[in-house]
Amino acid sequence: MQTKIILILLLFVNMVAFGQTDSELKEEMKEVRKEINRELRDAEYEISKKVFTKRRPGETYFSMYFDLGLNNYLEDGNFPDRFGAPYAVKPFGSWNVAIQGLNTTRIIGKTYLQWGGGLTWYNFKWEDASQRIERGDEGVIFTEFNEPVDHIKSKLTVAYLDVRLIPMIQFGENQRMRKYGKSKGFRIGAGPYAGYRLGSHSKAVYNDGNRQKPKNRDSFYLENFRYGVRLQAGFRSWDVFFNYDMNPLFAPGRGPGNADLNAFSFGITF
Repeated sequence: MQTKIILILLLFVNMVAFGQTDSELKEEMKEVRKEINRELRDAEYEISKKVFTKRRPGETYFSMYFDLGLNNYLEDGNFPDRFGAPYAVKPFGSWNVAIQGLNTTRIIGKTYLQWGGGLTWYNFKWEDASQRIERGDEGVIFTEFNEPVDHIKSKLTVAYLDVRLIPMIQFGENQRMRKYGKSKGFRIGAGPYAGYRLGSHSKAVYNDGNRQKPKNRDSFYLENFRYGVRLQAGFRSWDVFFNYDMNPLFAPGRGPGNADLNAFSFGITF
């Protein structure tokens, strides 16, 4: 700022003392603006370093992230609707939602570790809205609700408490870009996650003259633990992700038709 004031004063003195022409004055004004812009950039960089060091000790920062995507599952590498199974999932509308509190720690160079946890919800909406999932003696069973009603939707919701550990490589970033934990470069990473089931319920929505929403809270032989691999990539404030559960959704031999169903999800993170 002191340099800015001095340059303006010198410019004024030159103009008065030597009677500069308009063109000469414009050229000098351009030089003054360039110098001011350089000083502002340098000052911003120095401030960002101080803020980053103060608020991000150990080059670790904390942020809240939200996943919004779709989920489905595979049976022996195929979608169940290929076999016309009653438990086939509707491709659109089976939402996957997650709220995560994550730390990002710089390891070395462009390598970072994203770690933390939060809550994740699977919503499996059946392709056939008249299907109902129930807990049988040997496993879950699907039955068709044959009453003459307008079937709107039928689904299973499962909530998990999750933890994840994702090594990341970030490109095209520097100290100023990392201010407040933001990066303007491309990043990509993959790593494990694990979750513990907090609760589950089925819900049907149909219209029989009145809108009905029966809900059934049950474990449905769901595995209490899940674990898998997450792949994510992003640019600036957005990421895309893909999660794949390595273990089956239901306990062995307890899935519909004794099927082993591996859940997966994909979507965006913001």
